[in-house]
Amino acid sequence: MIKAIHLRSCTPYKQADIDDCRQINFIFGSNGCGKSTVSSFLAGVSDPRFASCTIDWENENHETIHVYNRDFRRDNFRQTIPGIFTMGSSAIEDLKEIEQLKEEHQLRREEYEKKTNVLKQKKEEKGAREEQFKDEAWDQILKKNEAEFQKAFEGFRNSKQRFKQELIKRINTPKGKICDRQVLIDRASTLYTSKPERCSRFSIDIQSWLDEIAEIRTDEIWSTIIAGNKDVDISALIDELQNLSWVNQGRQYLRKDSKICPFCQRETITDGFRKDLEAFFGNEYKKRVQRMESLMSDYSEAANHIIMALDEQLGNKESIKIGKLDYELYKMKEMILNQLFADHKVKMQEKIKAPGITIAISDVATAVNELLGLISEANRNIYCII
Repeated sequence: MIKAIHLRSCTPYKQADIDDCRQINFIFGSNGCGKSTVSSFLAGVSDPRFASCTIDWENENHETIHVYNRDFRRDNFRQTIPGIFTMGSSAIEDLKEIEQLKEEHQLRREEYEKKTNVLKQKKEEKGAREEQFKDEAWDQILKKNEAEFQKAFEGFRNSKQRFKQELIKRINTPKGKICDRQVLIDRASTLYTSKPERCSRFSIDIQSWLDEIAEIRTDEIWSTIIAGNKDVDISALIDELQNLSWVNQGRQYLRKDSKICPFCQRETITDGFRKDLEAFFGNEYKKRVQRMESLMSDYSEAANHIIMALDEQLGNKESIKIGKLDYELYKMKEMILNQLFADHKVKMQEKIKAPGITIAISDVATAVNELLGLISEANRNIYCII
């Protein structure tokens, strides 16, 4: 129980004591005399002005103090409905949170309504623009070009909506390439004015032969100097005279049982000389020459296959006509390619006859691609494929 209350330096008290307190104490006075100050101090309000104030307890037995005053009513009572009060500080906090949530809900509702109105407005704008697009597409595309593309517009000429939908589909999933209007008119004329003709596209598959041509022409043997056996006595003389090819070609004119030289027609061919020649142009030399001969044969075969495949395309007369293949240009480019192949074979023959020289075989890809380009262009011009 409280025995005494000592108030120091707290407005309106400079120093005041309430002594001899009982179980029930009655404090009264006029307004502003300090009644609320006493109750606020007893309630334990954390205020620096009560720093010097104290309480004396009976038997030093401190107890919890409950004060009912204006602050208590403010913190613990809430009138949510007229005549009905909610009691308890925790309930008051819940009510505050509910009020805050209500405010947030209202704000979000207002924001939702605002965005709903904006969405409605945008939908209306979109609808108006779609109607405008439909009308302009009808007037500027279909009606403006109806005379030239009457057959192409079949199925859409009596419905703006269907035409708009088809136009959007073609824009979103385009096929083919953009062409000038005159090109489109020519195509429409070919398709719809004249009777359609049956024809097939050009078909040519020469990639494997082109790969073989490329592999052979880049073989390092063509850029390698092929010489005879350096350990033979006559090798030094052949090198000095630089007539290896001439000697190699002259060997074929040596008679087996004759000592007569095929060049000077004198008896200068001895058995030792024959052995030196055979040793100089030994197995390794012969193998390289034979390999060049084999490569040349494979090259000729691949080149012949390519020329034959290209030439076969000219047998398709209907495809040439409908695809508008430039026949003369195609033949000219085919002749150029054929001449390239012939030039390459001449170089290879020179290398085989004179293995000591080096040659370079040019690429035929450009010439071939020009021919394939003409074929591709013709295929694009063929509309009906059966």
